[in-house]
Amino acid sequence: MATYLPDKLYHRTAEEELELLVHSIKANKVCRTERKAFNLCRATLLGKLVEPQHCSEKAISLIDCFQTVRQDANPAAKTAFQRTLECAKRLKEGGAFSFGSCSKELDEYLACLLYT
Repeated sequence: MATYLPDKLYHRTAEEELELLVHSIKANKVCRTERKAFNLCRATLLGKLVEPQHCSEKAISLIDCFQTVRQDANPAAKTAFQRTLECAKRLKEGGAFSFGSCSKELDEYLACLLYT
């Protein structure tokens, strides 16, 4: 399937894709309130069709939350993230990728607080 996005501009390595996936799983849990506020705003007529910029503050809040998750400021979160990533890489290299096999590592990462 052809893509219209320039390869060099939007290309991610397999490891970067796994990192983004793991962070997205945690951000989905941590940023639930921000995500819901943004989705509700975009679901309105004003936020969807008339003035999408009406939701810009909520979008910025959601992105800021996601970036906070990606920073892993808590040392325990960094360690748990690395263990989860290593498990996912091993599974992906083996050709049988499923986070179910890394559920223990992923659960430990999800349980870590954002800050110490």
